[in-house]
Amino acid sequence: MKENEEGLVYIEDVTEHVMKELLRFIYTGKVRHVGGFVKELFVAADKYLVIGLEDVCERYLIRNITDENVIEYLNLACTYNASSLKEKCMHIFKMNVDELVSKPDFKLSMLDKNILDEVFHIVVSALKN
Repeated sequence: MKENEEGLVYIEDVTEHVMKELLRFIYTGKVRHVGGFVKELFVAADKYLVIGLEDVCERYLIRNITDENVIEYLNLACTYNASSLKEKCMHIFKMNVDELVSKPDFKLSMLDKNILDEVFHIVVSALKN
């Protein structure tokens, strides 16, 4: 194996700052500045099975959900089975459904197919009222 010969392991799917925080968490149980790349760190934590870091990232995402990112975070929650994040996103979506669906760039096709049915029912219920 190339790694055995060179004594190096190449990880090309994670940026340097994400890997530094991932390793910092593995060694210390703490993270520093995740705000700018929390989504990437969350994905890396999931990929490398760093469960505690997944939880830290999920809590950070939950605290920072807005109308502008709720769809993105909902998709992230569905992709990575983040149930608390999904629950919070669905709550915010329900509370702001009129605003969200009236945005010119809103399309149901933006949603993860696994959540589409649930969101569709919320939108239809809102339209009935």
